[in-house]
Amino acid sequence: MKKSPAFLFAHAILFFVAAGFLAPAPSSFAKTPQSAAAESKETRRAVYGTIRSIEGSTLTIETRDKKMLKVNTKSAIESQRAGVLIVGRTVLIHGSYDAKGMLQASAIQRAKPSPALWPEDK
Repeated sequence: MKKSPAFLFAHAILFFVAAGFLAPAPSSFAKTPQSAAAESKETRRAVYGTIRSIEGSTLTIETRDKKMLKVNTKSAIESQRAGVLIVGRTVLIHGSYDAKGMLQASAIQRAKPSPALWPEDK
């Protein structure tokens, strides 16, 4: 018996859901309304830059407008949301600023090497 394309498509979707490919990220399950409110869009940031120095868990990055920014990487590294950090590598850092103006990174990933290719910081 030949199976219809709709039948095959539905079974493919069920397979991917069962395998976990189409499930929401685990962190979305852990958020409570209180934690979501505490992490509002006003406090979350996405900043592009080039790593200029690494001292322990603190990075200094040079942003697209040539400003030096200190970044605390401890949380991103402990939660395994940081790649290999190398001086000279371009990165995208997600996080929020603390009272002292230091960016507290929640995730760090590689970015395109040319600042002209970076989207606007948020």
